[in-house]
Amino acid sequence: MNRKLKEKSLIEFWNNNRKKILVWSGIAGTVALTILGVKHYRDNPTFESLLQKSSLQELKDLRNTIHSKYMSHTSNDECRESLWNCLPKIDNRIREIEWAGKTPIGPSYHREHGKNLYKPD
Repeated sequence: MNRKLKEKSLIEFWNNNRKKILVWSGIAGTVALTILGVKHYRDNPTFESLLQKSSLQELKDLRNTIHSKYMSHTSNDECRESLWNCLPKIDNRIREIEWAGKTPIGPSYHREHGKNLYKPD
């Protein structure tokens, strides 16, 4: 008897407060997903932030690994394309570190195929 009364009161409570319960559960779910999303974003850095934090030797090793994976034909085309798109980003970051803000200065030679094709005589 007591159990039936509890079930009946729960059903009445649900019918009377259905909208409030759904709104608050939606808000709680949204807050929980936002917190988990922010935590996931902080724990999993993006590729660009990984490039910024890596040392020169790590970047060279990463480039060799990605290039060898790209050259092995075991990967599917989508994977190879994404690897190919990563290589210029790594090359640019390596170039930034190696040159460290300096601009290359060299003599201006005019060769048979164009200017500035440096070839010491």
